[in-house]
Amino acid sequence: YVGTAAGGSLARFDASGAALSPLSLPRSGPVDGLYVMPSGPEAGTIWVSYGFAASQLSPAGDELVFFTAGGSDPSSCASSDADDPGRYGDIYADSDSVILVHRCRVGLSVYSRTDYQQRFGANPFPCTVSDCRYGAIAKTTLSRPGALNGAFYLSVPNQSQVEVWTGFSTHASPSIVIDVQAHGGGVTPRPTGVAVDDQGTLFVTDIANHVIYVYVLKDLGSGQYGYEYNRYIGSPPDADADGSGFDGPVSISQYPRNGSIGELQGNLFIADSGNNRIVRRDTYSYTFWDADLDGSGGGGPSSPPYTISTPTVTGTPAVGQTLTCSPGQYAGAPTQVDVGWNRDNSYIPGEGSSTYVVKSGDAGRKISCFERPRNSVGYGDYATSANVTIQSGPPANAAPVNTIRPTVSGTPQPGRSLVCGNGQWTGTPAPTYAQQWLRNGTAIDGATTSSYQVTDADLGAQLVCRVTATNSQGASTAQSTPVSVTATPPAPSCTGPVGVSINSAAVATNDASVSLRIRPPAGATQVVISNDGGFDTAQVRSTAGDCTYPWTLSSTGFRDTRVVYVRFVGGGVDEIVTLSDDIVLDTAAPSVNRQVIKKLKKSQGFKVKVTAKDSVSGVSKVRFSNKKGARGTSTVVANNGKAYRDTIRTKKAGKYRWVKVYDRAGNSTGWEKSARR
Repeated sequence: YVGTAAGGSLARFDASGAALSPLSLPRSGPVDGLYVMPSGPEAGTIWVSYGFAASQLSPAGDELVFFTAGGSDPSSCASSDADDPGRYGDIYADSDSVILVHRCRVGLSVYSRTDYQQRFGANPFPCTVSDCRYGAIAKTTLSRPGALNGAFYLSVPNQSQVEVWTGFSTHASPSIVIDVQAHGGGVTPRPTGVAVDDQGTLFVTDIANHVIYVYVLKDLGSGQYGYEYNRYIGSPPDADADGSGFDGPVSISQYPRNGSIGELQGNLFIADSGNNRIVRRDTYSYTFWDADLDGSGGGGPSSPPYTISTPTVTGTPAVGQTLTCSPGQYAGAPTQVDVGWNRDNSYIPGEGSSTYVVKSGDAGRKISCFERPRNSVGYGDYATSANVTIQSGPPANAAPVNTIRPTVSGTPQPGRSLVCGNGQWTGTPAPTYAQQWLRNGTAIDGATTSSYQVTDADLGAQLVCRVTATNSQGASTAQSTPVSVTATPPAPSCTGPVGVSINSAAVATNDASVSLRIRPPAGATQVVISNDGGFDTAQVRSTAGDCTYPWTLSSTGFRDTRVVYVRFVGGGVDEIVTLSDDIVLDTAAPSVNRQVIKKLKKSQGFKVKVTAKDSVSGVSKVRFSNKKGARGTSTVVANNGKAYRDTIRTKKAGKYRWVKVYDRAGNSTGWEKSARR
């Protein structure tokens, strides 16, 4: 959650940097402090300080509590340079008290959660300047015998100090006072934001020198503790719009080092006010992402999704039953979640839906499902459910369930015979089977055995074998894939090794409409083509003389890979043998994350930095030009891999003024102009 001087709402981002819908506030006025209850029955509720008052909100924005603190309307503590909500004011709460750090007057007040009346107060001590207002408050979760367990940390911007209090009462004073120095150079520090972890490590933002200082707890002996400067984060003392530094870091928060989400443990979230962004960093120099408050950064995630909770498998784990992959939860605004299934921890090809019908061969095996979320930046890690063990037999007294559909073998020509295979079924007691042949969807009189003699009346029609399985618990039907009856088999003009390829074995495509080249075995009269390994969506086509078949890839698949499966029908052909080929479907253009031309300080020339990414098919090349479009003089740099990152030194910056990035599927960005710095 991010509050601003404008007030009215809280901006919201998930932990991957993706912008979420804002949360409207029930009160007007600038926001100078936020605190989210971390646990207990109030977990997730948000405390908001407006300077003159405070609210407790539900995650949906409903106001649960409101009380005033020395004012009744926003004008009693309006935003101004003198009462800057980025520099002064904050809030903290627990089950007993609410602590308001006042923005428009000196000190803090402790309010009882019983009646929201002030019980105690505290002022900076000693105060040696004319304005000793507090900036921010944080509480440590430190648990160490004799140390500063549960201590509060308060910044004093105009006095360049951080105070450590072990409690507030009428005559209390701070246990430790830290004099903040300009460790990276610059002017007198103005510490505003503070964060402290469970080891007592302290992080302090300095808006005057655009930096974060890190202090570590030091045991002085005899039960005494102090703080020692350790390092800084950023590029002080000057304001920096680049990714390595800050411009007025006013506030900071830290995800607990022992928090439940491993990817976030110990991460810092910084309000970088001069750059109007939120930055997620580790406690040293690595930046995970930065997200712009005004949407100029694109409003999308800056890193791939990550897992909050894994999927689960529901349903009866028995042969013939249907299992469902109940989805997990993911941060990072995923736009797609791929689904798949494992048998004994190995991928089951062709199973890409959220349901799975347990096969007879699964008895006694372990089945799990997995998901992989994706957003505009790329794929997150796989999230796999716990295994379920399939019972060694179907449930007692179960109606028949089809697990492999019926098949038709033979040559579909007048005078030739076709044979209907029942497919595979489960059920207890064991079912009996009845067959019915259909011509163009209509039952053929008298054609109720497993074999059928093709007649002239079938020419040009599609024949299907329908099987009904019956036991004492019920009945169920399933149909074969249709076969088309022709007068004579096509001439075998398509020759060569048996196989299938998509778009001449291309690695990637940006169009779901593709061309298949399928070379059938001898005797094949028809080709069965499907986007799924179970052939539930199959199409039957006569063998083509030129081996070429137009085809549309599935709209969904495992990651971005699309697979086409092929079987053959005809005399002497093994109709169960399955061939396949795959291709990456990438319809999105690559992204250019940074393109900057910087003039070198100590030598003539320029430094060109370009970072681009295509998380699906990968970046194939980057084209630079002195003019926008094809009319310019181009320099082309080939690339392998998902990302392109390079620094080019040149004496002629104009040659690299315009950039265009291509991926392996044929997509490209527009011509984008490099920034000059």
